Amino acid sequence: MTSALTIRQAAAFADATVQTVRHHHRLGLVDQPARDVSGRRRYASAELPRPAQVRTVAGAGPTYEE
Repeated sequence: MTSALTIRQAAAFADATVQTVRHHHRLGLVDQPARDVSGRRRYASAELPRPAQVRTVAGAGPTYEE
């Protein structure tokens, strides 16, 4: 698990902010990854496409103002 990415690195991969990724966790759009012994989220490479996918779909949809 030492090669897994932090939430900051996963957010950068998804072109999102850390707060956005955490928001997606709260909404249930992205599963919470395993945590290391210090309690930090650690994203395995197989988990990285989902935050990026959610970010892409959110950016493509209509806004509430429309």
